[in-house]
Parts: sequence; C-alpha cells; structure tokens
Amino acid sequence: MFFNDTEILIKKLNGDLNIFKLNDKILYEYIKSDTKEVYKKEIINGEYSFVDVHMNIDKDNNVYGILNDKKGKLLNIKIEDGIYMDTLIKYDCKNFLIKFPYIKKFSKESHIFYYLINKQNPTISNLIHINRGENFFKKNIVDYIPYNTMSIISNFEVIWDKDIPILFYFKNVDEVEELFVSILNKNFNEWYKPFQITNSKKRKIYLSVIKDVRGYYNIVFAEENEGKYHCQYIKGFLDYNKFEILELTHIKTELMCLFPHLINNKNELYIQWGEYNNLYTCKSFDLGATWSKPKINNQQGDKFLKRYIYKSNNIEERNYIVNSIFTDKEDIDMLDYKIKDSL
Repeated sequence: MFFNDTEILIKKLNGDLNIFKLNDKILYEYIKSDTKEVYKKEIINGEYSFVDVHMNIDKDNNVYGILNDKKGKLLNIKIEDGIYMDTLIKYDCKNFLIKFPYIKKFSKESHIFYYLINKQNPTISNLIHINRGENFFKKNIVDYIPYNTMSIISNFEVIWDKDIPILFYFKNVDEVEELFVSILNKNFNEWYKPFQITNSKKRKIYLSVIKDVRGYYNIVFAEENEGKYHCQYIKGFLDYNKFEILELTHIKTELMCLFPHLINNKNELYIQWGEYNNLYTCKSFDLGATWSKPKINNQQGDKFLKRYIYKSNNIEERNYIVNSIFTDKEDIDMLDYKIKDSL
C-alpha cells in the first residue's frame, strides 16, 4: 500500500543509514551496514513533518540539518557520536510561521532558506535566504509569494552551481501557481530579479527539480487538468535572464499525481509518482526527449511503500542524481535498499 507520509533517509559512504522518522516526534535511527546494529534516539517531541526539518550530508560524510522547533527557533542539528543542537536563528513565533527550512554548508559559509509567513496575512509569504560565515551575515528576501485561499504552500527546490544557489519555486499569478527561478549574484550577495518559466494558467503543486549529467534542468510537478492533477515534465537550461524550454511533456493517468520526482542515471531518466495505492514509473533513455507509458510498480499492492527524501554518498550510487524516492519500508529496515530497486 502507498502512503504519502515522508521520512528522511541518508546513506553514508560505507552504506550506514541515517533515518529521520517524522510523526508525533522526530526519531533518529542509525543502522550500521557491517554489524546491522541499530541506534535510536528521540531528537524532539511533538508533531513534525518534512515541512519543518531538512537534513543534509557533506562530501566528508558529516550529517547535519536544520529544524524549526515551532517555538521561535531554527535549530542547527549535528549528527556525530551523538545528536547536538544549538540555535541558529530566533524568530517571532507569535506572529510568524516558518515552513520548509533548508540548509547547505560549505567550508567557510552556510546558506539557509525558508518561507516566512505572517499569521495576520497568511496569503503572502516571504522566501528568505540567509548567507552566513565567520565574519558576515546577510539576509535577503528572494521574492514575495502571494497565495489565494485555495493554495497549498509547495516546497521550493535549490540547485547548486558549485557554491551558487539557483532557486525554483511556485508563485501565484492571476490566482494560479506558475513556476519561477532566481539566481544569487555571488559578487554582491544579492538575488537577481526572478523570472517566470511557465504560463499555463493552471494550478500546480509538488515540485521536484534535478540537474542531469549534461547540465540540463529537469523539472516535474503535478498540474491541474480538467479537475485532475497530472504529471508535467519540463527540460531546459538557463540563458542569462530567461529559461529556455527544450522539452515539455504532459503525462496523463486517471488519478491524482502525488509527489512526482526524478531520478537520473547516466543517459536514463525516470519519473515516479504515487496515485493512492499505486506507484507509477515513466522511463526515458534519451534524457527526457521521449517517455515510455506509465508503469505500475506495485500491481499487487502488498508492499508498504513510503516516500523518503533521499541523499547518498555511497560509492555504488555515485552515478545517480536523485532527491527523493519511494521504496518498501522493509528494504530500509533490512539494509537492503538500493536506488535501482525503486526503478
């Protein structure tokens, strides 16, 4: 059976797994690949989901993250021989909400992103970027994001060109979501004016973006079409102040498209999404120029499939570009999961 709740899974170079289970608390599990030994510890108690926490891993295998405690603090998380947390930023939780905190650390600086929502005017949020180092702190508003009463706040996606962030996100235009992109001007630590990619005048949700092996941006999301949300695919590249679309494909099935995402392995590209109890996959062997018909991965419906935000330093998966997966929970518990098993 397919469930649309989400957990975070990080695989280290040696195959050890870091799992962050999100529900009535955030539970951290560490599974050693050689001994199968399991270590568990509660990080924080309370109702939390993937809109409240982001975890990452650097090239040296250090696991870290950011957590909105919902009590006025964004917390820095470090996973070493234990769990360490300290305050990164304080905010006014009586008047503001924070959604989708994100952090990326480099050797001399870190980047933090999040939506900041005024409780008195929840139809507008600010998309915030903070760049901080030992001797500097710079806070920018990347964009103002209006909503209508029917909108759901969707995630943004951060793609990196070395140490320069490129931000993809939805923004309401004439009462519907359209896709925008903005790039940080590293010389001045300010953001270029955002520009619009789509103009379909249709509602959108569930954004996923990867940069493939040839440097093209591959984008999927669910778009409303005749009362149903179907998977929409875009491939393109950035050219100065515009996004050039090379491919645009509408992938239609009968039911609601939930959490579409992309997986790239060499010249192969995969789109996966959930539709209630089923997991669907489309394949492209020419990096998005043509697509196969959608295939149901779990026709028997007897597997407990779960969505994971996924990051891996494992050498066996070095050719894969991916940001989330669906897989059988038992494969994770038994240390048997490999990306190719999801395809």
